[in-house]
Amino acid sequence: MKPLHKDHLPLLFIWSLLLLISTGCNLNWTKAMQKGSIDAPAFEENIPVEVEIGLIIVPVTIQGKTYRFLFDTGAPFSISEELQAKLDYKVISKGSIKDSDNNRKTVNYVQVDHILVGKVPFIKQTAFVGNFTSNPTIKCLQLDGIIGSNMMRHCNWRINYQEQELVLSSKLGQPAHAVSVPFHTDAQYNILVDLNINGATVRNLTVDYGSNGTLSFPDNVYKTLEQHDKIEKGFLEKGVKQSGLIGSPVPIQRRIVYVDTIQLGPLKIDDIEIRSGSAALIGQKILSRYIVTIDWDSKQLHFSESKSTKPDYKTFGFRAGYSEGKNIYIQSVIEHSVAYKQGIRSDMKVLKANALDFQKNHNYCDFIDSIVGKTDKVSLELMDADGTIKKVVLQKQALNAGE
Repeated sequence: MKPLHKDHLPLLFIWSLLLLISTGCNLNWTKAMQKGSIDAPAFEENIPVEVEIGLIIVPVTIQGKTYRFLFDTGAPFSISEELQAKLDYKVISKGSIKDSDNNRKTVNYVQVDHILVGKVPFIKQTAFVGNFTSNPTIKCLQLDGIIGSNMMRHCNWRINYQEQELVLSSKLGQPAHAVSVPFHTDAQYNILVDLNINGATVRNLTVDYGSNGTLSFPDNVYKTLEQHDKIEKGFLEKGVKQSGLIGSPVPIQRRIVYVDTIQLGPLKIDDIEIRSGSAALIGQKILSRYIVTIDWDSKQLHFSESKSTKPDYKTFGFRAGYSEGKNIYIQSVIEHSVAYKQGIRSDMKVLKANALDFQKNHNYCDFIDSIVGKTDKVSLELMDADGTIKKVVLQKQALNAGE
């Protein structure tokens, strides 16, 4: 293999709400992120959660009412525009966010005076006010906000994805037999780690519970690894994607590859899918294999064994989305996938999927609820740009360029 010069190193339904925020024009943004506290001297709280399309949904209480918040280490704390209109929190700054598709939007930052996660009170937390209906998939999740990284830093967390349980505690240390990986943070308290792949180091990957994918490298990092024979060329996915909070579709032409092993410090993780893209992140399909403790006291992640099964990378090979003009349509297709081999191409309109008829009484949220991650076989009726109807039956398969 060619040597890799260190200067070059810094979904099918993949979802990521990874957000970056920029300086506001009133209260300094960095100072705003540092605000807040927990009003409890010592605590340990166990909270049952829901898992939908691979994402963790947490019940929180504000002014006596329960709301649905996404647990997301790749984004700051946020509340919906509807919640802000109802509760009218004080605006403390203005700025912008950039989502995982590199879309930007100007937002207000407010101070949420009191929010309960279980019985634990978080006080005077800075939140941006987000639109949780502009992206069709997020709209289906009916979210009221995000428990983000600047809020999480006030205590330690244990995430048991398989048992659908969160533990938050003032003193939650390293479990017995756990493997510990150091992390560092940025200005919005994203959790960042370095990894090794075939002898090459990739730095500053975000540990992102707001992504239901596996491992993503920015295009330039992916190409550098490929050029130096650290990864293979991989499979090409073409079309558009719509995975960010802001919801605007953007063109994609990205690669998907599989590697035997990556290394996070002393933790060896086998059977990994890697996608090129705009962000460097580790998503739920890797994190969910473990019970993960986020130890803010020692700045370490503790990985413990869980009941997770061997990763399954079988795929239909297409990504579907929604727009008002097209209704449900094929956004992207992976070359050499079962969908590609049966003639499915991006921009085709989806008329039916299994028992769902989108020309009658079914909608995109029904597609999310019934198809995405729920079945290994799907019957589709599609229409191309010329109005030609195509019927196919797809069985999930592993990607194989040789077939």
